[in-house]
Amino acid sequence: MYEVASHLATESKKRQKKAEKDLFARSSFNRFYYATFLAVRNEISPLDEKWENLGHASYPKLIGNTMQAEFKKNIKAARKLGDTRKVSAFSSAATAAKNLSSIMNSANACRIQADYFPENKVQFLDSDFQLGPSKLSAAKQWPSNAKILAKTVAEAWRIV
Repeated sequence: MYEVASHLATESKKRQKKAEKDLFARSSFNRFYYATFLAVRNEISPLDEKWENLGHASYPKLIGNTMQAEFKKNIKAARKLGDTRKVSAFSSAATAAKNLSSIMNSANACRIQADYFPENKVQFLDSDFQLGPSKLSAAKQWPSNAKILAKTVAEAWRIV
């Protein structure tokens, strides 16, 4: 999916007509979002069979609410036991869950802008483009950043 998103972004820059530039650019944001979701799903869904068919919009709440709360609960329990290794793992995971949820929410907000609000045009900058508050340069980082954070969350979840 990342390759498709990158291709659409490159193609957008090549287009001469503003309407075509805008369509390819907004499609690239959409695909970067789904590349992000797929990276997260790949790490998180195997952790619980109930999560295997979870839709993309459910992941930020699952990660930012359910999983983060469980990590915080386990931090307290590990502290009581004096298990500094688990305290560290759960603390890192709680922060990662918060950051991952934030990335997914921001990326999804951009996807919604791209998909449902064509009147909000993409702004073409010197070497970048932007839709709402999201720049292409940031969108390109969503999948890799999400994957790193999701791995941290998944590793800690396995020891909950």
